[in-house]
This record gives sequence, C-alpha cells and structure tokens, in this order.
Amino acid sequence: MDELEERVESKSGIDMNTEYANSVGFHPTIWDLKILFGELSSRTPSVDWHTSMTLSWAQAKLMAYYLQINLALQESRNGNINVPIEMTPMELPALAESATTDPREVETLKKLKALRDAFVASM
Repeated sequence: MDELEERVESKSGIDMNTEYANSVGFHPTIWDLKILFGELSSRTPSVDWHTSMTLSWAQAKLMAYYLQINLALQESRNGNINVPIEMTPMELPALAESATTDPREVETLKKLKALRDAFVASM
C-alpha cells in the first residue's frame, strides 16, 4: 500500500458529508477561486446551491490537471462522455481589432477560444 492510500485509509473514519451536484458556479478573486455546487431538479425552478469550496489558485490549477487525467481515463475505459448539445458552452464574442491594444488580452482571448473549440470538438 503506498503512502497516499495509507493516509486516505487512516482517515476513512472521519464524518464527511456526501453531496450530489449537477450545477457548478465559479467565483474568482485575486487570491483564490470559490466553487459553488448545487442541484437543479424538477422540484424547484432554480438551482439549490448547497456547498461552497474555496481553493487557492495553485490548487485550482492542479485540480484542473487531475480532472483532465480522470476524464481521459474514464473515456479510454468507457468511451466518449456525451454532453447534451443544449449544454454546449457559449461561443465567445469576436474580438474587434480595436477592442484592445494589450497583447496579453488578445492572447488570453485566443486561448479561451481554443479551449472552447477543443471542448466542442470532443462532444
């Protein structure tokens, strides 16, 4: 048994809440990222937000990496994860030539477009 398994196993007696979420919201600050989890169900016309977790930016970046690994493993074992067409992320507005002179903003918008394009292609 490796060190990580021992640490997880030794803490298995901790009383921990288990929740389900089908909705996620992000609230970034300069210091960290708050992630809200909730459930949209047929019982209510809106999301019932029930859990908030705040992560440092370093932890959020690591989490994004490990989420990608887990998604890749899941799809390699079980095939493509289908995302309903209605849940396709909105296309980013086109950047007007005169909208910004900051090369970082232009580069960031290009990266965001590439991320969305890759996501849509995976659907």
